[in-house]
Amino acid sequence: MQALHIDEIHEREEEMWGYVDDTTGQLLDPEDVRKARQLEMKIFKDMDVYGYLKRDVAVKDREGKLVGVRWVDVQKGEEVRSRLVAQEYAAGSVRDDLFAGTPPSVAMRYILSEIASSGTWGPGRRRAMVIDVKRAFLYGAIEENLYIELPEEDEKRKQGFVGKLRKAMYGTRAAPQIWQKVVRSEMSKMGFQMSKKFPCVYFNKARNLKVMTYVDDFLCSGPDKELKWFLEAIGKTFEVKSEMLGPGKEEKSEVKFLGRALRWRREGLEYEADEKHVEVLLREWGMCDSKAVCTPGTAEEKKTEGEAGGDIKLTKLKAKEFRRAAARINYLDQDRADLSFTAKEISCAMAEPTEADVMRLKRCLRYLKGATQGIHKIPMAR
Repeated sequence: MQALHIDEIHEREEEMWGYVDDTTGQLLDPEDVRKARQLEMKIFKDMDVYGYLKRDVAVKDREGKLVGVRWVDVQKGEEVRSRLVAQEYAAGSVRDDLFAGTPPSVAMRYILSEIASSGTWGPGRRRAMVIDVKRAFLYGAIEENLYIELPEEDEKRKQGFVGKLRKAMYGTRAAPQIWQKVVRSEMSKMGFQMSKKFPCVYFNKARNLKVMTYVDDFLCSGPDKELKWFLEAIGKTFEVKSEMLGPGKEEKSEVKFLGRALRWRREGLEYEADEKHVEVLLREWGMCDSKAVCTPGTAEEKKTEGEAGGDIKLTKLKAKEFRRAAARINYLDQDRADLSFTAKEISCAMAEPTEADVMRLKRCLRYLKGATQGIHKIPMAR
């Protein structure tokens, strides 16, 4: 019996079970998925993401690597969006040259605080703009020989071809670093300098602009006239969509940035932690109907660990689920001081979690179920 290629296994699973949302696990309309994938393939062709090479030639390239691909399908509102992702795994290979910095969460608070300090109206007023760069990683040229298995939607797959990457598509290890190089280059052309203290935070003194970049999401602050200039300038290179936060008729009172809700109120600005992570945690751990508690932890937990499964280690699968939950709580901790201690305690157990650690995690989830989301207010200058 002939063994099946991993891509063929995935295809047969889709035929049997249907197309599934990679975020929620819900079934998707097959026709919507097919249309979304065809659109992605058209974009790949328009942006010249890869060329073609015979498989036997690619395999003989000692300096190259052949990796698989997979589709990531997600329901976004009323439409399905599909992204073709490379599967370049580390596989024990450590590469220090692939470091890509990210701005600290305090950078966002600094930008919002500066806007609030300028006041709502007047000559020195500032506004906030959120910009999303579409298909960001496809703008950077890849710097190594990397080949991909072609998806079923590419007819040349059946002719014995593989794809030779020209752009750093999603899923390649070097993609974040390459994208940051592209951003630094474009920002420099527009007169920006990067902060020496905060990575990925740029400022333009001449135009009084500050921009925080987190992969393909940009948070900008400055006079509304200069923000419009920046949007027009960056739109010449990248395909972008934007929203302006402010009190005006053409501005919005609420926008999203990295999942957080940013709001413009009469008394000042406010931002709220991403609600999605709490919903996912409760669903994954089957605690949507659990009774809420008023604290994320208790002082008695340490004393009872030995009696409550403190020495019973989790299975590999359960340990993986625990680490995933701990990572989400850590992310929430950036915006919620009430989780600081509990997040630290849970994180300390990520190496070898036990049943007692699961009890501590579930206590935290019960607290999140009843607690209001962390809302931070920044008073507006008068």
